[in-house]
Amino acid sequence: MGKSSNDPSDNKHEQPLQAVLIADTFDNAWHPITLESYHGDADGAKGKERPLVLCPLNNVPLLKHSIDFLQGAGVRELFLISTAGSDSLEQYLSSHSPNAQHSNNNNNHNSNHRASSTSVNKIIWSSKLTITLLRFSDCTNIGDALRELDRRNVIKSDPFILMQGDVITNVDLREVLVTHADRKKRDGSAIMTVLLSEVGGWGIDVEHDEGGDNPNAPPSTFGCEGNFFPPLRSSTDDLLLALDTTRGMDEARILLWDNHPSKSNASIPTSFFVENSSNITLTRNLLDIGLDICSPDVLARFSDEFDYRELRSQFVANCVSEEEIGLQSRIFGYVLRRGEYAGRPLGDMRRYHTVCMDVLRRWCYPLVPDNYHNRGSEGSKVEDAVANYVCERHYVYRDVGPNCRVMDHCSVIDSHLWGDVLIEEGAKLNGVIVCEGGIVRKGAVVERGCVIGKGCIVGEGVTLKEFTRITMVAEVEEEDDFSGFDESTSEEESSSEEEDDDEEEEQDGDEKEANVTNGKEGETIAEKGITDYKIVGPDGRGRVWTPSPPDEYDSEDEDDAAQEAAVELMKSQSIGYDMTLVYRKWKELQMEEDDNFSEEGRGSDDDDDNMDMDDEWDNDGIVDNYTNNVAASHLDEEGMLITGRQKGVDVIKELRDICMEHETSSPVENLRIELNSFKFSQNATYADCCKGAIMAVIDKILEKSESPSPAKLVSSLKKMLEYWGPLFQSICMGSEEERAIIHALEIMALGTGKAASVLGTEPAFRFVLQTLHDQEILNEDALFEWATERKEEGRDTPRGKLFFQKPTQDFLQWLEEESDEESESGDDDDDDDSD
Repeated sequence: MGKSSNDPSDNKHEQPLQAVLIADTFDNAWHPITLESYHGDADGAKGKERPLVLCPLNNVPLLKHSIDFLQGAGVRELFLISTAGSDSLEQYLSSHSPNAQHSNNNNNHNSNHRASSTSVNKIIWSSKLTITLLRFSDCTNIGDALRELDRRNVIKSDPFILMQGDVITNVDLREVLVTHADRKKRDGSAIMTVLLSEVGGWGIDVEHDEGGDNPNAPPSTFGCEGNFFPPLRSSTDDLLLALDTTRGMDEARILLWDNHPSKSNASIPTSFFVENSSNITLTRNLLDIGLDICSPDVLARFSDEFDYRELRSQFVANCVSEEEIGLQSRIFGYVLRRGEYAGRPLGDMRRYHTVCMDVLRRWCYPLVPDNYHNRGSEGSKVEDAVANYVCERHYVYRDVGPNCRVMDHCSVIDSHLWGDVLIEEGAKLNGVIVCEGGIVRKGAVVERGCVIGKGCIVGEGVTLKEFTRITMVAEVEEEDDFSGFDESTSEEESSSEEEDDDEEEEQDGDEKEANVTNGKEGETIAEKGITDYKIVGPDGRGRVWTPSPPDEYDSEDEDDAAQEAAVELMKSQSIGYDMTLVYRKWKELQMEEDDNFSEEGRGSDDDDDNMDMDDEWDNDGIVDNYTNNVAASHLDEEGMLITGRQKGVDVIKELRDICMEHETSSPVENLRIELNSFKFSQNATYADCCKGAIMAVIDKILEKSESPSPAKLVSSLKKMLEYWGPLFQSICMGSEEERAIIHALEIMALGTGKAASVLGTEPAFRFVLQTLHDQEILNEDALFEWATERKEEGRDTPRGKLFFQKPTQDFLQWLEEESDEESESGDDDDDDDSD
């Protein structure tokens, strides 16, 4: 007999609607708040941290808004993915669920339980909604989380909703779901619909303060002159989209997704112009709201492309640029209509303030403050409400955080008090977040952009300078991680880590016992040790939190620049930051190409850097002396002089120097022309150009970081290829040039310079090869041809040792398996055609 009509394998689209909510944003924009405990546990305790989705938005945790929205959209099963603060999430769901019924493993949970990456908690939230908490503690990015979700095979509905944890919206998803499903029936490659909101582009009146054309523009809060700047945008995002609008904006196919504001140009495949020449729309006016309608094929793509870390800048950007018919994964956009609102408050604190104010202005109706106490889940009581706003005349709400006290003669402007907060007489706050238990003493002044962490105190009469964040979380060193490539950890390392964790727990217990009071307002010895009295005053409590440098800064020589960049990023993500500064910076970056090779761009520092490299560019440093490679590049592989090539000229070194001296502020096309001219003058080859270019790219990375870890090396390489990739695409004519790139990497890995110490360290060489393959600079044929050559190499030779490194062999084996699967798939298609 055939399968039943109710068989979920036959009727995915008829399955109850499922949704996936990502509880983390995988960045530190909300540090140190998200490092603090959610409830009375030790700050920084694993699993006890405050998840972003439990930050209050107008006194209501954002998670509650998300659950109510998804339940209203018809979702029957919600998967909540958590990588940090999972215990806090479970505690919240347990205490706020009307039914509070959990799955089997939840019954055994206790306060000392160490959650594993496979822990699952199921909660019956209402008669129509089940919430499953998935603890993915080993995932450090959204790509890993979606791959793990696919491995669990729990998503059965087609489509399903994929929602970031920091979304506030009132969009009606029913029409979007129907449109996506209908389109998927017509076109099986239409795997995703991205919801977008029209918010306006970068139209800041930057001359407003300097007597510009519009001096009478109405003033607005915190530097957004004349309201020309869309406040819902992130300081790190300027989204450029190319859309095929043949069917209108509601069904626009996305052809380009580029959210790199520092780039001065963008590329669209020419084949798209052939297909849609009269219907391509370029726009910067749309905001990604973090809400998608997806086919399960999206999860499968993440599993296939296991190096995808980011949902937007990698997965979506790559999918929409695919040209080959039949292999395309089409992604469409849906633009919210008039009256529909969307904002992402947890992207950074500046947007948090904006969304909070928008909700108070009732722009997200029916999500309005005076409905909070009526929006409880099925079976909840009115007294369970976390906020009870009353809308008064002129849409004024007279309510602050729970148990907050604001005393006489205070000034509190554009600030957020989260609960149990005390503001004493005469204190002034402007653009501040005060977490639970925070205290601002009498006469203190807290300037814009400041954050007062949980339990912190600003002492009497103290002035806390703008953009200062204070916390009671002890300072810890952050470890480097790289999960873009799935490398298993050995059993010895795992057991060793468990032993270390046990020792740390014992030490933590000893420290808790030693935390006796020292007689100063109940302050413990541990608290005294982390309090900076010069900042918070003699009666204050807390230390200044300093942001970590961005990943691209590794070198000790760049400590000052790295710290400055980190602080500036933190400021741009804070309440009250003047975004015209960001706009001017982006404008300068995008207009620098007009100057091309200006004298200012060729300072003495570049000459010094090149002189430092000369010492490392001797034959011993870059040539494998154990092979038959020729040291002098004016000779061919048989030692014969190449006709037309000047004797004594090291062509590879010269090509490398040309690339090193090139200013990336000018178009890469200029560099291609310069390389081409030198190539003709020396009768060189494109393979020579490829060698020099890849060596320059690696050396430029090492200029910024002398000894990067394999993870940071790959991260930096990917960023470099955003600029250098088009050059390699233009000079790599075939497998010969691609093999030349691999040979150049071998030479650097087997030399004696800085590159050797980095590339020769496992698994760096494999990571670099795989990154170049993923960026379509090296194809499988070139890699297989190189592997065939090296298989004949002795394992004891330098090249043999490099080639037979286990990570490199694992990568080659994976390539062969992928190639075999594609061949089998092609054979099956041929058989079907013949039938």
